[in-house]
Amino acid sequence: MKTFLEFHRTYLFASKTLIQLATDRLTNNRAYQISQAKLAIAIANQKLEKLESPVSVFRTLSEYETELPNVGELREELTVLNRRLVTACRVPDILPSKRDKRRAIEQVKDVVEGVILNLNPESVIKWNPQLSLLEKHLLFRLPYLSEQENLAVQSAIFGMDSTWYNVAFGSEYDALIEPIVQRVGADGIVTRNSYGVLVLNSPSVMFVDIDIEGEDMSCRSRFGGDIKSAVNLIEAFTKYSGLAFQVYKTKNGLRLLELSRTWDARGKDVAEVFDNLDADPLFAQLCKTQGTFRARLEPKPWRAQSNSINAVAWDLGIMGQPSKIPLQVRKIQQYHDRACCTVSQSVLA
Repeated sequence: MKTFLEFHRTYLFASKTLIQLATDRLTNNRAYQISQAKLAIAIANQKLEKLESPVSVFRTLSEYETELPNVGELREELTVLNRRLVTACRVPDILPSKRDKRRAIEQVKDVVEGVILNLNPESVIKWNPQLSLLEKHLLFRLPYLSEQENLAVQSAIFGMDSTWYNVAFGSEYDALIEPIVQRVGADGIVTRNSYGVLVLNSPSVMFVDIDIEGEDMSCRSRFGGDIKSAVNLIEAFTKYSGLAFQVYKTKNGLRLLELSRTWDARGKDVAEVFDNLDADPLFAQLCKTQGTFRARLEPKPWRAQSNSINAVAWDLGIMGQPSKIPLQVRKIQQYHDRACCTVSQSVLA
């Protein structure tokens, strides 16, 4: 991979997000100010947690030799940062001009080709003080760099702790850095995730993930393994909302595909639907953060059973009555059903 155009085609979500982040930075809009404040708070909180944790015998000698910040100073810093966050939330929205958008694209092209693809020292010196924390964080996560290059990016370019980024994202579901395998309809994209299985992504066709029973205590939902309660909730919701869902059974719960309209994955109305249906909180947060709905198309490798027909979902039918299914929704549904739905005799994985 040598050019920005190749990068854009392979990592479309990452490219679009970088352009949006650059636009936010150039206009200094509310989203930019809020994100900068939140990430600064997260980093400060992580430092404070480390300082206040009991001394561990597993700490290396170098950790004691480095100059650590004072707890009182960190608390004062957090107070200032929280005030900055409150102020940022009151900033009026700024609509970017065409010139702002063109400048953002030019800057992302320069960063990708100079810093990421070629690790050019001059580009590093130029962009290190200019990029926002979110831009640095996203560039830092790109998977095609070798391990040695990744270390160089972390230390020489970004100069940040190698663990702080865990406060914001989980790598298993990271649509932004997954390579594109295929396109579906107007905006559907099939990517390959970190453990090698295909995932269907769409910013406008809503999938909902509902956990009935998790694989560990942290994943358990209020349904406590009772699928009938979840189905009753969906049925009641369709009656008063006017929405309609194709319902699928998955290994640990239900997957819904909304049939009546298209959506904006970051929209407030999506958050309301997720809240009413008691959707998996991690799934809901990822949709908002990454701007796309997701549906895994292949079994997780560690769940798949040999000598069995493995599937991701069983089709349980429709709840609600869609008057008309939009073309894009129909294309996504058809692709989804061909790719991952089988008869109920198969093993869900």
